Amino acid sequence: MLLGLVFSFFVLLISSSWASRVNVFLNLMEPLDQEVKLSFESIDLLENGNSINLKLSKKFLSSKAPFRQLFLAGGEAPRGRYNALVLKLKEAKLNNKNLLLSTTQIKIPLRFELQKDASLSLFVFWDVKNSIKGNKFIPNFYARVQSRPLRGETVYVTCEDTDTLFAIRADTNQVMASLGVSGIPQAVVADSDNDRLFVVSERFRKLNVIELSSFRKIDSFFLPLVSSPRYIVLINSNKAAITDYRSDYVILVNLLSGGLLNSKRIGYSLSEIAYSTSNDQIFISSPQNQAVYVLTSNLTLVKTLRVGHKPRGLWIQNNRLYVADNATGTVNVFDLASEELVGRVRSGRGAVQVFGTANRIYISNQKEGTLSLLAPGQLTIFKKIRVGKGPFLMTVCSRRGWLYVGLKGENSLAVIDTTSEKLVGKIELGCCPFGLTVAQ
Repeated sequence: MLLGLVFSFFVLLISSSWASRVNVFLNLMEPLDQEVKLSFESIDLLENGNSINLKLSKKFLSSKAPFRQLFLAGGEAPRGRYNALVLKLKEAKLNNKNLLLSTTQIKIPLRFELQKDASLSLFVFWDVKNSIKGNKFIPNFYARVQSRPLRGETVYVTCEDTDTLFAIRADTNQVMASLGVSGIPQAVVADSDNDRLFVVSERFRKLNVIELSSFRKIDSFFLPLVSSPRYIVLINSNKAAITDYRSDYVILVNLLSGGLLNSKRIGYSLSEIAYSTSNDQIFISSPQNQAVYVLTSNLTLVKTLRVGHKPRGLWIQNNRLYVADNATGTVNVFDLASEELVGRVRSGRGAVQVFGTANRIYISNQKEGTLSLLAPGQLTIFKKIRVGKGPFLMTVCSRRGWLYVGLKGENSLAVIDTTSEKLVGKIELGCCPFGLTVAQ
């Protein structure tokens, strides 16, 4: 008895160490003018007769999804070869009226192999129109495994709670693929010219190198001195600066070899980081020390700016430095030529990040679920957009005119039309977004 329990625990331990992430998305085909809602009882993966249950995302899924894609289910699964996806329907409604189900269980053949530490996305395609026959619901589904995402106009987002990097097409705003990046992936930056994406892993203290064209990890470097690296900024195509909020180090690394070029221990709890190409200076916020440190690109400390109560997000535009103060809900604006404070902007509760385009400055107000809009050079908010729970980091696809906002409280991305300045929809991920970048 005791031996059996020990063996079972050992198998469970080994299996969990081999567990990977599976993400299942529902893609809508041939939608109707009327709304069709589906409710699922369960979703399972089949592996040689064994069934792996995945966690459902919500009670009902609506055919009125803005980008014709919904997150259906997700969870951990052991590595192995899988042969089918089994969907068990609970309920179907047309304009909130129940439809008769022709069947409740749909087995979709789907062959794929799940590797250790992977994060794989599966796509179930639902032909909405041809699933409705009078008052009956006749399931019309097929599925496929993710394929390599195309380069260009692609949004990349890290999810820290599932060790996942998602690739999203900016033309459709649909998830196209996912990649496992272990060790709590945090900030991500793209170097399109060199076909590279760099992702910081906090727990493993690594910098992961992803090839954009193949969407695969081609290298990783151990980051010395740091204990919890989180934010990164590219200085040029060959080096990057990375901050650590626990050891108080900022380090400069060679992106070709992973070698340490320089390091500096400053302040307390180093957080967000920005680089000014025109000034060739690095700016780092320290919430605990109520300061922003100004350094040269070789990490020589130039000046310490005293900023509010809890400085966080940084943005540099038109020779001005914008600093979000998370405690007071304001944004402090500095003139970089004089390094003097030129004004404070009242943004909103929990102002945490700042991001700019050519004619707009956006501030995410985490506690009130809004974005504040500011015209560059002005010191008054002229508009607020309600986006959802826990808005955080932002990025933009300038060619498409989309601003993407990570919603940590909703496991999704809000999509803002930068022309109309309105929320047009949300991209469901099923896990908590952190880093955001676009490769165009």
